[in-house]
Amino acid sequence: MNLSDNNIKGIFLIILGMFVFAIQDSLIKLISDSINIYVIYISRSLIGITVILFYCKINNIKVVFKTYYPITTILRVAGFF
Repeated sequence: MNLSDNNIKGIFLIILGMFVFAIQDSLIKLISDSINIYVIYISRSLIGITVILFYCKINNIKVVFKTYYPITTILRVAGFF
């Protein structure tokens, strides 16, 4: 694959990412009146981890649940909610 193909792939992935975030934001705004926000966060997290694990499985990427910065990780998790 040459540089031109990588540029096209990069542009496509950026547009796809923007589309996914826009759809996600719209759906959250629509359902936040009737569903608790924490349920939405947990659902979004479960869907996200499922997609990531599926992607890793397809591409034979080893999933490592280890961190060299446990305090930073705990703060990030606490800040998520």
